[in-house]
Amino acid sequence: VRLALGEFQFRSLLKIGKKCTLFVTHSWGGGTESYLQNILRTEPDWAVLRSRTIFERKKVFTLEAGDSKEIHLSRRNVRRLGRIAKIVSVENLCGYKSPKFILDTVLDFSVPVRFKVHDFYSLCPTINLMKDGRFCNLATCSECAFTVEGKRCSAEKWQAMWQEFFLHADEIYFFSNSSREIFLKKYSVPERTKLVVQPHSMDYFKAERIRSLPEAMNIGIFGSIVTEAKGRSVVNRFLRFSEGKPYKIFINGTANASEISSYPKNCVYAGTYAPSEIHARLVEQRVGVAFFPSIWPETFSYVVSELMATGIPIACFDIGAQAEKVKAYPLGKIIPGASPEAILRTLEECFEEGRRYYQSDVNSNIRGG
Repeated sequence: VRLALGEFQFRSLLKIGKKCTLFVTHSWGGGTESYLQNILRTEPDWAVLRSRTIFERKKVFTLEAGDSKEIHLSRRNVRRLGRIAKIVSVENLCGYKSPKFILDTVLDFSVPVRFKVHDFYSLCPTINLMKDGRFCNLATCSECAFTVEGKRCSAEKWQAMWQEFFLHADEIYFFSNSSREIFLKKYSVPERTKLVVQPHSMDYFKAERIRSLPEAMNIGIFGSIVTEAKGRSVVNRFLRFSEGKPYKIFINGTANASEISSYPKNCVYAGTYAPSEIHARLVEQRVGVAFFPSIWPETFSYVVSELMATGIPIACFDIGAQAEKVKAYPLGKIIPGASPEAILRTLEECFEEGRRYYQSDVNSNIRGG
């Protein structure tokens, strides 16, 4: 019934004949969806193709065009989207039953095709390039195989499929230089292909800056720490190591509910937060340094960008867009290794440098400098 209704609605859309930017994305939400919604606010004519799961496992295509309600599309009508597209922007194909079908289809439209590297799904179905709890750095692709939507696929076959697409894409967008470097380890692109490094806009975040640091060091962790890629085990080891030590650790964001009760007494789980609440939490918790524990190469990292905008000292591991940002930040430090001892030592150094920075700034203001 939905497909029949969708057929009628789609024919009506074709009759209008209005050309638009066609965005192809997943239905998983998260950073990709937030980014897309920001884009759509300024895009005059657009349509969004998604793959959705209904009845727990059945995959369907849906199309949202401007203010119209979402309609269901057959594969035949997905192929006909070229009649309304003036440009195609492939945002994210995670969760699609057949990425190859989409990649081949959009190339058949004979319109400019843009691809954006929101994650590393185009390099590996794991999305974050994690293997056995570590960043693989694409060193073991010849040994890897995956099950993608019920079908076995080697990493080499997966990458060959995407390489064919990238040979014909017109533009490839990255949100950090780090992502560009990782991408180009595996893929070659023609000289005519435009490679663009364009960080996400931070216009949504109006940060209030901190003016000083507390005398004693408390540690703030912000963002999700639910998965290994986001630093779940790293944080848990650090919490055990920190038990009984004089500082407090405040976890702001999403954590595994089953683990919160086992946190040591000097660790406080403060729950999820809105970006607008970051400054207040830093002040209320008397945080002197932020620890960003992600161990996969983030492609942009909103969390690090938001924390930097407040002026809090921050430390992270030497990987991805997070390290790229922190290295260029006056109050940032890179953690050598991942041992609890190395983490604490770096956080202490980062905090002390931050203290000197803010004390110098206060003295400068007093002198009128």
